[in-house]
Amino acid sequence: MYKMIMTSLALILVFACAATAEETETVLSDTAKELPAGTRVVVMETDQGTMEIKLFDEETPITAENFAKLVADGFYDGMPFHRVVPDFVVQAGDPTLVGINNMSLTLEVEPDTHKCERGRISMARGYDGANYLDTSPTQFFIMIKDASRLDPDFCFFGEVVSGIKTVDNLKQEEKIIKATLHTVGE
Repeated sequence: MYKMIMTSLALILVFACAATAEETETVLSDTAKELPAGTRVVVMETDQGTMEIKLFDEETPITAENFAKLVADGFYDGMPFHRVVPDFVVQAGDPTLVGINNMSLTLEVEPDTHKCERGRISMARGYDGANYLDTSPTQFFIMIKDASRLDPDFCFFGEVVSGIKTVDNLKQEEKIIKATLHTVGE
């Protein structure tokens, strides 16, 4: 009898753990799954829902890798969107929540041919009143609308491939619950 009870408890525990793993595992949307194998995608769960961001690894390898590493390290988990400008951008990545970059840490701006279009993502840059400064290594923004005036001055290293309505609905101080990095086909 004791053996039967212990065996039953062991089976219950195994199935409970398997069910929990399945419930918490992030799965790419059909849209993301259709991207070419090897494409890296960031799944960002927010207070407003989930978005998927395709990284432009080939065109902007330094900036895309910087962002991917921060995601993989959990840097953005729990981070609020500290800046939301209607019909322009949503911005996150500043642990101080004031939007001022610690310019002792910078990332050089990569040349980029991507246009500043709705759903594109870039790292924020400081501005000294006359010129843009190097890129913040942690603060990023996502375009709500096209803004061609930013094209020559910002490196767009990815784009939202699903969940653009999530971006539209974000409000200041809403949070990134969790961001995870995935590779299509793996």
